Amino acid sequence: MEERNARYRTYDLVREFVKEFERRRGTIVCTDLLNGVDISTPEGREEAERRRLFMEVCPTYVEDAAEILEMIMGKERK
Repeated sequence: MEERNARYRTYDLVREFVKEFERRRGTIVCTDLLNGVDISTPEGREEAERRRLFMEVCPTYVEDAAEILEMIMGKERK
């Protein structure tokens, strides 16, 4: 029973994270976040490297994710 409750709570937290990230960025889909560059393909990864997306764009998304996690975890500790 405790394991099931923990799993459901985890689902709730993930939904909260996704909702907030989508509120901030409009999507959680990498290809959309990277203006159509599909990094699941070798060509897409090359394009992302060429356009310096990993260095210039992705860090802002990681910062958002970290802020959202801090917010959620802070509420969980209360």
